Amino acid sequence: MTGWPVPVQTAQTRGRAWQEQLTTASKAHAVMVCSIMFTMPSAFTTIEMLPEPNDPRVILRSLPATRVAVLRFSGLARRSEVEAKDAELLDAVRFHHFQPIGPVTLAQYNPPWTPWFMCRNEVMVALSPG
Repeated sequence: MTGWPVPVQTAQTRGRAWQEQLTTASKAHAVMVCSIMFTMPSAFTTIEMLPEPNDPRVILRSLPATRVAVLRFSGLARRSEVEAKDAELLDAVRFHHFQPIGPVTLAQYNPPWTPWFMCRNEVMVALSPG
C-alpha cells in the first residue's frame, strides 16, 4: 500500500466552500500511478451536477455506494506506518467476522503545510455486502 500526499483544494460551489476528501490508491509495481477520489457533498445527487474539470486528463466517474471499514490515525503517513495500520484494520475486520474485498486505501485530509502532529489520515477497505 503506497500513497502520495496530495494537497486539499477548496472549491466554490453554489455559494458555499467545501473541502474535498482526497483518497489515494496505487497499484503495485506502478510508478506514480494513482487514483484520486473526491467524496462530494450530498447536495450533488448526480455526477452531471459537478463542475467540469479544467484538465482534460481528469475523468469523473460515479462509484456505487460501498460499505467500508475505516481506521483513523494522525501524523505523517509514512510507508511503514500505513502498512502497520493496514494490518491493524484487516485484523479488526476479520475479528468482527466481516469479509474485506479489494485493496486497503489511504485517505489523507490535510495540505502539505499542515504540521505533522495535526495530520488526519485514514486507511479503509471495502466490505463484502453479505
